[in-house]
Amino acid sequence: FVRNESFYYCSGITWSFVSSSKLGVRYSPPGFIFDVAGSSLFPEEEYIPYITAFLCSSLAYRFMQYLNPTLNFQVGNIACLPLIVEERIRPQVDQLAQENIQIAQEDWDDFETSWNFVQHPFLKHRSSARTIVGAFAAWHAHADQRFRKMQQNEEQLNHLFINLYGLQEELTPEVPDDEITLRRADEVRDAKSFLSYFIGCLMGRYSLDVPGLTYAGGNWGAQSYQTFQPVADGIVVLTDDRYFDQDIMGRLEEFLVAVYGRESLDENLRWLADRVDRRAEDDAATRLRRYFLQEFFKDHCKVYSKRPIYWLFDSGPDKGFRALVYLHRYTPDTVARVRLEYLQPLQVRVAEELRQWEARLAAGTLSRAERRVVESRIDVLLARQAECVRYDQVLADLANQRIALDLDDGVKVNYAKLQSALAVVK
Repeated sequence: FVRNESFYYCSGITWSFVSSSKLGVRYSPPGFIFDVAGSSLFPEEEYIPYITAFLCSSLAYRFMQYLNPTLNFQVGNIACLPLIVEERIRPQVDQLAQENIQIAQEDWDDFETSWNFVQHPFLKHRSSARTIVGAFAAWHAHADQRFRKMQQNEEQLNHLFINLYGLQEELTPEVPDDEITLRRADEVRDAKSFLSYFIGCLMGRYSLDVPGLTYAGGNWGAQSYQTFQPVADGIVVLTDDRYFDQDIMGRLEEFLVAVYGRESLDENLRWLADRVDRRAEDDAATRLRRYFLQEFFKDHCKVYSKRPIYWLFDSGPDKGFRALVYLHRYTPDTVARVRLEYLQPLQVRVAEELRQWEARLAAGTLSRAERRVVESRIDVLLARQAECVRYDQVLADLANQRIALDLDDGVKVNYAKLQSALAVVK
């Protein structure tokens, strides 16, 4: 049965019931409910910052170790903590606590899984940088400054509480770096999140002209996209070569030019390719194509906890056809469009490429090494061709059903409706 329903949607303080290390305490803004895994307490509103600061202090954690040395932080243990509310220091404690809450909220909002995400850090914090290198440096400096500010605030709070309880000889106020939970700048993670943001702009989920979430269902507003135009139908084909005029790499180049200018395009492509582990023999475009074709969806599923919002239409292990479809732009006609406007035209282009390779082979002018390269490519194309023939029938069967989705059912239920045409979520 429902417990403490009167506290639903109230602001309060929550903590993790199970933790492998410290007591994980967070301010909980109004609008949410709770359960035992995220146990909560609801003091009077004016005391929330003070009590949050106390529970986050090294002092409270030391008390918890005495009360319950296990990894479970139970409601009864929290209730037994010896809280002293000292009005003399409360204004200072409240200010520091509110600063830290704001810093933590800002940190969370810098990543697209936040409801309040506005813009990728490479744009939001780039200052006047005209390259991704410069934008990353500005973001790095901002994130590091934020990190040190929170660390300084936590140490001040520890100092205040240690003095209040007279435990100067037992405890020190220092907070090690590994106990600050803010995310610091990371080239690999941030490059991948930037490529994800690009996909979001390409799908129309985000816009370079409108802050925050631009489209997640409802009425489509073309006027929201002036600087960079999204795809017309929420479908993006992923290929290892340029089979279409406006393919994934062409659009990425267009996006980078719109954000940073044409002069730095090559430098920015190289930086992104190097961050996703470019091989020595690859140029930047080749590596980035392979990332989108083979790795992006896996990273996307990890970020969205196996509930992807960009669905991967996947013909199979030979990678004959792969395309991303934005869940919120899906319609009962989407599968037919994927088949008729993308899969079948790609089959024509692959057949043309196959004839060219076969002609080179038949000419008899290749060296032994060149012949091996050509034969290898022919084998790849033949396998993809056969796979696409089978996949065409899969899409035809689904297209005839004109399957509708109900977003209220959630990603997992809806994804299963099209599972025969989609990649397995791992």
